[in-house]
Amino acid sequence: MASKIRVFRTRGGTHRFSAQERSGPLFRTTVLALLLLLTVLTWYPATTEGQGVGRFWARETVEAGTPSGLHTSVVLGPTGAPHITYIDRGSDAVKYAVLRPGGWDIEVVDINGGFTGGTSLVLDATGRPHVSYFNGRAGMVVYAVRNESAWQRTPVDRGSFLGPNSLAVDSSGLVHLAYAFPNAKLQYASWDGARWTIEQVDTRRIAVHYLSLALDSDDRPHIAYYGNASLNYASWSGQAWTLETVDASGNTGLYASLALDVDDVAHVAYRDFVTRDLRYARLANGSWQLETVDSAGDAGWFASIAVDEENVVHMAYYERIRSELRHARRQSTAWFVEQVDSEGVVGWDTSLAVDSQGDPHISYYDWSRGSLRYARGMLRLAVRTLTAPQVAPTEALLRGELVSLGGFENAQVSFQWRPKGAAYWNSTPAEARNAEGVYEAVLTGLDPDRGYEFRAAADMQGFLEVGETLTFTTPTVVDEQAVRAFYQGTLIAIAGLSGVLLLWLLFVIRRGMRERRREKGL
Repeated sequence: MASKIRVFRTRGGTHRFSAQERSGPLFRTTVLALLLLLTVLTWYPATTEGQGVGRFWARETVEAGTPSGLHTSVVLGPTGAPHITYIDRGSDAVKYAVLRPGGWDIEVVDINGGFTGGTSLVLDATGRPHVSYFNGRAGMVVYAVRNESAWQRTPVDRGSFLGPNSLAVDSSGLVHLAYAFPNAKLQYASWDGARWTIEQVDTRRIAVHYLSLALDSDDRPHIAYYGNASLNYASWSGQAWTLETVDASGNTGLYASLALDVDDVAHVAYRDFVTRDLRYARLANGSWQLETVDSAGDAGWFASIAVDEENVVHMAYYERIRSELRHARRQSTAWFVEQVDSEGVVGWDTSLAVDSQGDPHISYYDWSRGSLRYARGMLRLAVRTLTAPQVAPTEALLRGELVSLGGFENAQVSFQWRPKGAAYWNSTPAEARNAEGVYEAVLTGLDPDRGYEFRAAADMQGFLEVGETLTFTTPTVVDEQAVRAFYQGTLIAIAGLSGVLLLWLLFVIRRGMRERRREKGL
């Protein structure tokens, strides 16, 4: 008896599994793996989440892998151009890249140092780059500044081969550095141009693994750091350090990243190892407010935070289940989370900066290709389709909303519509709008008792955005004269029938009375 054959079509052609193959362990394992993958993809959706306007992300490779692009740090220059430091492990070098009009200009900061720790980059008021990093061979944290023709390197402290470090330059040009050697305490160093002053910030028996430094408007240092399985915070009052525990709910505070807004309010992004969530802490009126930003998948790896000029909070981070780079933005009381890059295992060692337009810039490591990557998010033209508020047999009022101009001064808004099942869209006349808001259009000449699809649209210089497709159905045409005649005829028929019934009732009553008289002999 011939065995049954089941056919599976793949990109490489057609394969037939026999009944014996389908009962084998390899086939069962493959099916179980596919089911598990589908389950995971269902649990962790890749689509944009939250309420808000997404961005168009322009992504590019800065330097192809050797591997290159580990431990990135990005800042923006006076013109908005990105500056990035990173480690090229293939050539054992700390590198510095700047986006020029002709492309990326890459140079070596230091070489042959066994560099394995993080890098931290800042620009001073004159635009000079300053960078800190760990020289593994010397077991030393190093500070480097670029002069007119070369990098000038200065050792800061000797202790171990790697560790977290965070650099800042104040308004007077003085350098501040927070760092920690592995399984060691939090250190703070300041450079006056001639020598380093080093002190221990947290003298408790606490091992610091992640830290982030920021200066307030008075040039006083603030440090968020992970140690003792908690998120901690240190601030300098001008005379002493104030230490506090921000979040001790579990093993939380990993990848602590700190930003101060224009009002010197502290914002911290971090990862909760237990819940596998991206978390956020804000110091408001002397107390810390804590909340979860992203709980989809395994979020919060390599978290980086920035606050724009409008005090809007942005975060960039890696999600491990889907191996993708994500961006989160605070909108009112909610978070808007979007996917930035998912082409491979991307999003390691993220660093985030935000320009004067509120556009985020992210440097990150592409693990699957061993390359340094850069992404810029530009707010795009965005519209939303609203429910049609009025629908008649032959016309309908459509309503949409221009949610964002995406940096344009104006846009042409319209609606696209078609009968259900039609192949092509029709368009209403375009209307120029120079501000966000609700707009409307009236469709005429529709067929009664028919379904239609419609969506809002906006166009500017070839950039076309459309909203969600919604539907409506026109009601059947009603002949008012026929309805009136029908009602009148119905009333007349009811009146006539009522009269007949009344006469019949009187006849029955009269007949009954006669019979009674007869019985009585009257």
